[in-house]
Amino acid sequence: MNYVIRSYQNNRYERMNQYFNSDALKNKIPKHIGQIMPNNIDISDINFQFNTVMKQLSFGMSVDSFIAEHPIKEWVEFTSTYTNTQGNKYYNIDLSYQYSNEVYLIENYDFIIINNNSVTAFDWSTSKAQDTKWLENAWKTKLRLFLLPENFAIKCENISLLYLFPNSKETCQIWYSLKQHKANFKTIGSTVNSAISKPVTEKIPVMENQYYHTAWLTETSVKEDFDAIPEIQL
Repeated sequence: MNYVIRSYQNNRYERMNQYFNSDALKNKIPKHIGQIMPNNIDISDINFQFNTVMKQLSFGMSVDSFIAEHPIKEWVEFTSTYTNTQGNKYYNIDLSYQYSNEVYLIENYDFIIINNNSVTAFDWSTSKAQDTKWLENAWKTKLRLFLLPENFAIKCENISLLYLFPNSKETCQIWYSLKQHKANFKTIGSTVNSAISKPVTEKIPVMENQYYHTAWLTETSVKEDFDAIPEIQL
């Protein structure tokens, strides 16, 4: 199979929207919208099953029969003590922020609750970190906290991110501030600008005899296109 290399810096692709989630910020490589969603999910994975059950609960569905003899029963009970709090609730939601004309910041949240003019975002999908300082400085934490005041009209000091570790029944709550918000904007912006200034290439498979694909990339003239059409004998 042959390949052509598309450069997103020097041709018509440079106007394609680029997205940065925490993974993209960590690797300093922008993503396209189709790359943000995870692929090859293992439905037998216990963490996937736990997240699925939590989503079902958000829709008011009964999960008692499924989790009755399941190891995640205690996980669900532990997490539910926090999600049962009164307020406006959002499960499995994506928040975004338009950083520039073609660049967007985006991140997924397991759960968000707004109550008494405060916002708490929940993460029950992250494995417990040995060092809470590492968790505080993780891109996932920085980006999630940054996006909250940009999407909800609530002061930074009333925003927090609560990590739940159902397996060990432990928590880690990280509070936000306006000072941190300004610092995060600067750090995120520096990383984004550094990433988009680098030429990003992608291998695209090209089938044999796909003249039109190559012609389109090289802006071949219409006359040359017609000249390339093979004659057909009836």
